[in-house]
Amino acid sequence: YGSSQLQLGAALKKLLMTGVVKREDLIIQTKVGPRADTKEFRSMLEQSFKNLQVDYLDLFSFHGFNGDWQWDMVFGGEDNCWNVIQEYKAAGKIRHIGFSTHAPTDFIYKAIETEKFDYVNLHHHFCGSYTASGTGPNGIGNLNCLRLMKKLDMGG
Repeated sequence: YGSSQLQLGAALKKLLMTGVVKREDLIIQTKVGPRADTKEFRSMLEQSFKNLQVDYLDLFSFHGFNGDWQWDMVFGGEDNCWNVIQEYKAAGKIRHIGFSTHAPTDFIYKAIETEKFDYVNLHHHFCGSYTASGTGPNGIGNLNCLRLMKKLDMGG
């Protein structure tokens, strides 16, 4: 958030140039929120590459993939964010695709069920909330999501 990518990019450039670390020894992720306008989405993604000063990302996450109103942004029609990310993956610029979310459990489960994603940044609040790990009343809680992620080998 904020200037963190710029700061990290400068540090990475120095570390990589001096040989302190090798790029293949790092796991670098960025997140970009889904957009209705794929040109805006692509521009934001390109800005992340520029700020981080890297040629490829190990992990790309759709940031805040939280509800049905974003589903079409990611998957709907021919001109969608998923197709943009697939272009980058085919070019070797993105290795793994995931999403971060604070969505209700049903939405998260539906996204995992597509089997399109490699991982999920699934939030757990220690003080309890709809993202708590139990199944909870009214089907809330992410235990079922965690079980499906494990079944699909999504790092569970």
